[in-house]
Amino acid sequence: MNEFYSCPMINEMHINFAGRLDGEKAIVMCCEYIKGRPGISFAADAATTLSNFIDARLRLINEGYSGDDKYSWGCRTCHRYQKKEWKVFHKIRCVNLSMYPSPCQCKCTYCHVHSESQIITPAFKEKYEQVFDMLEYAKRTGVIADDAIWKIACGEISIHPYKSRIIDLIKRQRVEFYTNCFIYDEQIAENLRTNHSNSIIISIDAGTPQTWFKVKGVDNFEDVMINLAKYHVAGNKPGQIVIKYIMLPGINDFEEDYDGLIEIMKDLNVGQLAISRDVKKMCENSEEESKKLMYATARLLYKCRKNNIYVDMYSYTSEEQIGVEEIVKKRCENVKE
Repeated sequence: MNEFYSCPMINEMHINFAGRLDGEKAIVMCCEYIKGRPGISFAADAATTLSNFIDARLRLINEGYSGDDKYSWGCRTCHRYQKKEWKVFHKIRCVNLSMYPSPCQCKCTYCHVHSESQIITPAFKEKYEQVFDMLEYAKRTGVIADDAIWKIACGEISIHPYKSRIIDLIKRQRVEFYTNCFIYDEQIAENLRTNHSNSIIISIDAGTPQTWFKVKGVDNFEDVMINLAKYHVAGNKPGQIVIKYIMLPGINDFEEDYDGLIEIMKDLNVGQLAISRDVKKMCENSEEESKKLMYATARLLYKCRKNNIYVDMYSYTSEEQIGVEEIVKKRCENVKE
């Protein structure tokens, strides 16, 4: 196996409907906020769109070998794009539905969607139909792997006007529902009951009602906790509730939030936490901001390890992860002394 430049998303042929459906690149390989992210627009029919997507992905693979960067120049600025031995998959292994406009009741401090139009106009309805046509065609022709993961992250699924259509599309598939849990949705709950590999993912981003309101812009912390408990009962399998914590230094990095978060995770029997960051600012952070982020993250990581909670920091660069681990190590050494 030869070494070449690639990333997990290119190699596993992820297909992402990320961003506005009327954009020039409505279909992309990943959700990274990088300039020059490779992608394609919709063609006249589903077959041509799918063919164009497969061709675009093949060009990226070839450029990983050749060193050219006509299509991959944006990828070369991303920390995930690396030269090593990659196993290339020949079917789509991840489908990410993050298309907009999509409705959401949150007003998260790190999200701009709530400030834009969430109305699905007739023109956008046509675009949504193109999404469904392409994915249904890809399923019929066997281009999507049987064990592919489907990520439903388009606004808030529980209030989406195409919710039933999306639920029908992902029947008998492995699914992650990204939800704010403002509403307990019985269709999602039934999906968890019938498929124990499926899960809901919530960016909780707070451990107290006060911080929840600051981050989410809505004063409904207790309601969300009740709905999470209902989903826990509906699924009743470890791993079906996944908690994310988007680290916002100065906003949600207080000890009471960390303690409240850990208490919530214990109540829900959740043993893994995904610590994330505001990915839109990933390439903009100053050295001082990066230090604050790593220190805030390290403090939460330290508490999680004390409580036997496994932590994933996938959205952090390898350098940031090393920096966080060094801070935790120093803290542990100080405690021993």
